[in-house]
Amino acid sequence: MKKILFLIFLLPVLAFSQDKVQIKGTIFDASTKDILAGAKIIYETNKGAISDFDGNFTINAESGKSYELKISFLSYSTQTITVTAKSKM
Repeated sequence: MKKILFLIFLLPVLAFSQDKVQIKGTIFDASTKDILAGAKIIYETNKGAISDFDGNFTINAESGKSYELKISFLSYSTQTITVTAKSKM
C-alpha cells in the first residue's frame, strides 16, 4: 500500500452569506503529481464529497468552524487534515 501522498490546496471563498463559505481543494499524489479523481472526502461523520475528474472538490462550510477532513483513495493510506473555514485566506 502506498504511503500518504495526498496534498490539498484549500481556497475558501465567500458563498451565500457572511457565515457560509466553500472549502475548495484539489487532491493529487504528491510524488507523481497525478490527479486523484474519485477520492472520498468525509467530514462531520456523515457528510462528504468526491473529487471530480480533475481532482477538485467543494465543501459548503460555516465560516470560522474547524473541519477534520478524512481523505481516502484506492491503494493509498487515508489521510486526515484539519482546516478552518474562513471567508478570506
